[in-house]
Amino acid sequence: MRKQFIYFILSLPIILFLSEYTVFRVLSFSGLLANPALHYIFVALAWFCPIFFIVIMLADGRQFLQIKSWLYILAGTWLGLLVYLFTAAVISALAIFADSLIGFPVSFFAVTLFFTAIAIVVTLWGILVATNPRIVHLTVESPALRDTWKGKTIVLVSDTHLGHIWKERFMEKVVRMINDQKPDIVFHAGDIIDAPVFDYDRGFAPLLDLRSTLGTFYTEGNHEGYSRDYKNFRTAFEKITTITDMTDKRTTVLGTQILGLSYKNSETEAEIGARLDAIGFDPALPSIVILHNPFHTKALADKGVSIVLSGHTHGGQCFPMTLIARKVYGHYCVGATTTHGMPSVTTYGVGAAISPMRVGTISEIVVLKII
Repeated sequence: MRKQFIYFILSLPIILFLSEYTVFRVLSFSGLLANPALHYIFVALAWFCPIFFIVIMLADGRQFLQIKSWLYILAGTWLGLLVYLFTAAVISALAIFADSLIGFPVSFFAVTLFFTAIAIVVTLWGILVATNPRIVHLTVESPALRDTWKGKTIVLVSDTHLGHIWKERFMEKVVRMINDQKPDIVFHAGDIIDAPVFDYDRGFAPLLDLRSTLGTFYTEGNHEGYSRDYKNFRTAFEKITTITDMTDKRTTVLGTQILGLSYKNSETEAEIGARLDAIGFDPALPSIVILHNPFHTKALADKGVSIVLSGHTHGGQCFPMTLIARKVYGHYCVGATTTHGMPSVTTYGVGAAISPMRVGTISEIVVLKII
């Protein structure tokens, strides 16, 4: 998993260079970068932000420095903005090309300025959405869980991505919103951290105020596995007395099995079924499975699980990745669905990865009712 993460980071320079070069050429040709100050600001951001991001992700040691957080946030915001600047540049160039075919006089400067302004507004809106989580209410039907869980408040949260972007103040807001729901039980479906080193004790402190009648249950996601400081992360996490780690474990609450499955990047349906059996799954008892990646939800339905709770997808987080996520995960991408009579819920997540923005998705905390 670490190797694939490194390959992804190393491929970024090529993607970013091509994108930034396209944007630079269009903005320069249109005259938007005619002002020397704007020209140098763009060049500085284009060079240094990707370098900051890649160096922090690959060379992040075991020491937290505030300056790394600031640079990471700047770089992440630039990467998000770049997606929409690239889109604006391509649309502007195509618009002018189409205009040249029909001979209608249009200002390249005005067209590029218009679409660039839209890109900036979309980015700012995306930051606003990502930093303001919503409570989303869902109801699912489960005959296996109805007798025990009907009338109880279940909260599902995932992908908090605590780290350089999402810190203790954001976590305080999330915990307060969860507590306001007066939950009977809380499930965290993984990616509690983003991966880069941060002040774990400070970041996790708000979680000590998490309140629920029956407890909070968590399983690890993929980003925990990306951490180069996993041992220290685990040491700090184990101090959070309000959360029970269910990674590849089983327990029983009100006669219902609570089972957590760790993230696996690649496995077959038979392999995930075997992992479920290995931690003591009993198909004769009602069950709630916490599975970070919902990709193999169908396999768990075939095993006789009562409900699956997931995160991971972010719904794609930002358009146009939203289209790819829905293509990959289908009806398991986000929200509630049913497979062979078994309900499953995938949440958008409450944080965001890499860039502090969401476009076409929301930051959410799911309040679940079973009928």
